[in-house]
This record gives sequence, structure tokens and C-alpha cells, in this order.
Amino acid sequence: MGIDAFADLRPGTPVRVFDPSGSPLAQGRLKAGTAGKVVGNSCTWPLEVHGVPGGANQYGFRIGNRAELTKTREELESGVDLPFGSQ
Repeated sequence: MGIDAFADLRPGTPVRVFDPSGSPLAQGRLKAGTAGKVVGNSCTWPLEVHGVPGGANQYGFRIGNRAELTKTREELESGVDLPFGSQ
């Protein structure tokens, strides 16, 4: 489970995927995280979303209530690291 500014990141946090116009396409959830995999005080949160239709060049996705991120289909298929730095 995340702490402080990341307390909202925990197993079960929703992950939503959107098409380029902002319409929802699919939903998944964060799995259990692993502390310290990257550098310093960091965590790795695996996630999996099934049923995302093809055809778009870019997809938006949102983890919990955090800001929406935009990635290409190729980036999503090859695996994406999303840094949430402390502000």
C-alpha cells in the first residue's frame, strides 16, 4: 500500500482506459505492489486490463483519481513505467 501522497495506490485501485475522445473502453485494477524495485523509496505496481479494443493510435488511462496519461498502443503492449514523483 502506498503512503503519504501515494496512499491511494493499493491493490484493487481502479485502472481505466479511454479512447482518444475520452470515452471509456475498459477497466482493470492494480495488483499488489513491490517496494523499492526502482531507486530509493519507490514501488512497482503491476496492472492488467483486458478487453481494450484495437484501432486507436493512442489511449488514455487513469489510475484511481490521478491525472489521465496518454500512451501509444505499442507502449502499453510493451510495458510502461509510470513515475509518480513526490511533489
